Amino acid sequence: MVSRVLAGWYRLGQDTGYPSPNFDAQHSDGSGSLNENVSVRSSAHTALAREIVSASTVLLKNNRLTLGTGGPTIRPLLK
Repeated sequence: MVSRVLAGWYRLGQDTGYPSPNFDAQHSDGSGSLNENVSVRSSAHTALAREIVSASTVLLKNNRLTLGTGGPTIRPLLK
């Protein structure tokens, strides 16, 4: 399975021409190099995140208690 995935990866040239990663996952304390290409604290990023969240919100109607989120009584999982 791995050889099939990697064969296509090498054949399409995806092993060259890409920038190297600019973060260090080996240092859990954050002492490694930082990802300086993406700012997730900017107001533009916050506005985009809020827009995506508001567009993906779905309200469900619980007709005949089909969702199982409420009912006349609380039923225990184990008896």
